[in-house]
Amino acid sequence: MDNQTIQLIAAGGIFLSTFLAALLPLKIIGTSKSSSYGRPFGSYRVLSICNCLAGGVFLTTCFLGLIPSAQKKFDHIYEKLSVQNNYPITEAVVLAGFYMILIFERIMSAVQEFGCKKDNSYLFEMDQLSQQRRGRHDSSDSEDEIDLFEMQPTKPMLHRENGKVGPLLKKKNSKNWDSGHGHSHLQDINGRNLGRALIVLMALSIHSVFEGMALGVEKDQKNAIYLIIAILAHETLAAFALGANMVKNGVSGKVFVFYATVFSLTIPVGISIGLVINVNESNSAKIAAAVTQALAAGVFIFVTFFEIFGHEFENQQDWLLKVVASLVGFLLLAGLEVLFMMY
Repeated sequence: MDNQTIQLIAAGGIFLSTFLAALLPLKIIGTSKSSSYGRPFGSYRVLSICNCLAGGVFLTTCFLGLIPSAQKKFDHIYEKLSVQNNYPITEAVVLAGFYMILIFERIMSAVQEFGCKKDNSYLFEMDQLSQQRRGRHDSSDSEDEIDLFEMQPTKPMLHRENGKVGPLLKKKNSKNWDSGHGHSHLQDINGRNLGRALIVLMALSIHSVFEGMALGVEKDQKNAIYLIIAILAHETLAAFALGANMVKNGVSGKVFVFYATVFSLTIPVGISIGLVINVNESNSAKIAAAVTQALAAGVFIFVTFFEIFGHEFENQQDWLLKVVASLVGFLLLAGLEVLFMMY
């Protein structure tokens, strides 16, 4: 089986697995009481540890697959163009990819924060309405939070502190699905503000497009298999977390399927773009392929440390299991590298 066929099969398989993973929370969570806002799920620890495993796979794929492959592509270009180069261009482009996605993420977060400020008046009105209905204007902090929790469990509400009304915040160590397990924007997916939700979806998808492009431009079958494993591990978990968050926030069925479909299509779209670049044998296409892989390596580093490890190691709970899981992810890919070298 040639490499292009493997990539096309992978595109279909990744779409199917991420789409089903996004829909799975509808089946296992549904309208269960366990999906109430801020209440832990029994599978939280499993998902968290699996996410750390995916982080180890992602990081290893970056350093044992993407960066060496991009370096080979650049070396081949230098040789073909008879260019002498002593500048570490591969590493520079990797860093450019890292900062590119970091800047994009910060811009998206700023846009979301601006939208949240606009929503504060809505939340304040809801808070006042709930208090009028219950006639408890002067109740304690804990009582307010419990009443609001019971009244509307799927919407983030407000609480009173020192006479001021503000957003009801969760403790960092609370076990819930809001952490996103690899995507920091997931808590903003809801059915009330479609425009902001689309911005969130775009922020979630930009990583996936670059991951898919890295796979699409890869001509080495070994590295392609690395990428397929890494992408499947990460994107399936991310899709599940996306679906769980949408269930919690009461997103309607049609919007749910729309989000799941768009998110699941991003990897195949990226693979398609990469394949188009790869088909062209011109020097410019080869340069584009090398740059794409180096940029994708920077994206992989960002996703690993900011979106996966940054969230999973935010608290000390199960830290040893998480470290072991990430180490297992590294050993799996490193072991696969040894097998490829032997056979």
